[in-house]
Amino acid sequence: MTTLVERLDLPAALLRARSRRDTKTDTVQFAQAALAAAKQEGLRLAVRARYVALAVIACLLPIINPAWEQLYYVALLGLFALIGWAQARVGRVGVSRPELALLFCDLALLTFVIVGPNPFGSGHWPAAMQLHFGNFIYFFVLLSGATLAYSWRTVIALGTWTSALWIIGIAWVWWQPDRDPALTARIAAAIGSDHRLFQLISPNSIVFGERIQEIVVFMIVAVTLAVAVRRSNDLLIRHAAVERERGNLARYFSPNVVEELSGHDEPLKQVRTQNVAVLFVDMHAGRGRAHLARIPRADGAGGFPSQRHAGQISRRRADGDLRHAVRRKG
Repeated sequence: MTTLVERLDLPAALLRARSRRDTKTDTVQFAQAALAAAKQEGLRLAVRARYVALAVIACLLPIINPAWEQLYYVALLGLFALIGWAQARVGRVGVSRPELALLFCDLALLTFVIVGPNPFGSGHWPAAMQLHFGNFIYFFVLLSGATLAYSWRTVIALGTWTSALWIIGIAWVWWQPDRDPALTARIAAAIGSDHRLFQLISPNSIVFGERIQEIVVFMIVAVTLAVAVRRSNDLLIRHAAVERERGNLARYFSPNVVEELSGHDEPLKQVRTQNVAVLFVDMHAGRGRAHLARIPRADGAGGFPSQRHAGQISRRRADGDLRHAVRRKG
């Protein structure tokens, strides 16, 4: 007997399961559409923020070092603007290899600008002097822009790629020979036996402690921002699901009713008793009898609206019977 009942209920169970799958699929599609819209808006905002940041940096460089050689770095800022424009053109939701390639080019170009010497520079300083200027902080500008447009996985990937490229740049600097051994010898003789001070002020010193500190701090900030981006995406998906449910509700109710229902925290399925006023109007006095209405209550009981209404319904029924009898005799 149990097997027979299960067989009879199997189509209904399959229908309910299919309905749940369809609902879940519709919700996922609605959320993906919301993520796509948010991604495009984030890309536009990130590109605008990049343009503003590049303009500020272009004004800042001549103030820090008022020399004609700074025009080399100002010209390279145009490449960053071009990469940002290309990212906005190829950006989409999901894994996009061109978008990731442009992001890697962004980081590689900045690493080259920071580590590589200025070809128009007048001084022939050691390669390690490039690391003493503290230009690693410009990586945070790219990281902040990535949080506006990319997923949390991409933000973590940006932190990992930056760390790897920075390690490669440090290795390249360490591989470079000492361009002025006489200057290094004079600094060592002036300092004496204080090796720590020599590591800090020597033009050939990489200062590995500070380089490791830069990588660790950058990864901490990248992971923290990735968590914030993931939380923001989860909130966006939940908001999209709520908007979808509200749109489905608007198919059956007027917008005013939807606004009223969305403002109440009480569930619709909650049973409660409430006093209401009901107006009965007979708009058509044709054939048939008017049926006496009963208003159900939440506790299962029922009752007539009032004795006056009941009398009106009884008289209306009698008048209808009389008119029907006259038509038959006529």
